[in-house]
Amino acid sequence: MENQNRDELFTRKVIAGRRTYHFNVKQSNHGDIYIVIHEATPEAGVVKHHRIVVYEDHIEDFQTGLAEAAEFVLDAVAGRGELNQE
Repeated sequence: MENQNRDELFTRKVIAGRRTYHFNVKQSNHGDIYIVIHEATPEAGVVKHHRIVVYEDHIEDFQTGLAEAAEFVLDAVAGRGELNQE
């Protein structure tokens, strides 16, 4: 995929139900690399937007925290017997 913006290095769109997530890796004018996680959710005819920016020096801690939280959710769902087993 060709980048439209020079500062955008990578982009991935994930559609999950009514929500759309965008994961964008960008580079600042100073060469710093960061991730922008953007969520768009339609609510009462208006699309609400939320954004998180994670800078390169926090990526590892963020990744660890996200992985731990995701594992907790998956374990909790599996404990309820609702995890899809394909």
